[in-house]
Amino acid sequence: MKAARIIGPEESLQIQHLESQPKGSQLRIDVNSFGGCCHYRDKFDIIVSILDAANGNEVKQIEILVRANITHSLFKEYLFFIYQNGLIEYMQSQRTYRTTMKGIRFLSFYNKMRTLI
Repeated sequence: MKAARIIGPEESLQIQHLESQPKGSQLRIDVNSFGGCCHYRDKFDIIVSILDAANGNEVKQIEILVRANITHSLFKEYLFFIYQNGLIEYMQSQRTYRTTMKGIRFLSFYNKMRTLI
């Protein structure tokens, strides 16, 4: 498994899938250091990270995987939902993805809701 950043000797990284949740729905990442944190990614967080990675740009699949920090299998799992709901489009001639206007509106609403919480 690749780390998103270099971890110093004073830190430990643990990634675990929460057993009580459906597969791929929530991921817990603990980074323990002087100011350690816990980060949970639910389905909406993952969808938003995919849409944000392809936001208005024509990007290849590998770029989405890297920017969204997800695996290929997780991407395929969410791509079906995102594509079926018209949030992302696939340009077959260039083999790239782009967030649609509907997807951009979804990102905007999502970000507004996050500021309210």
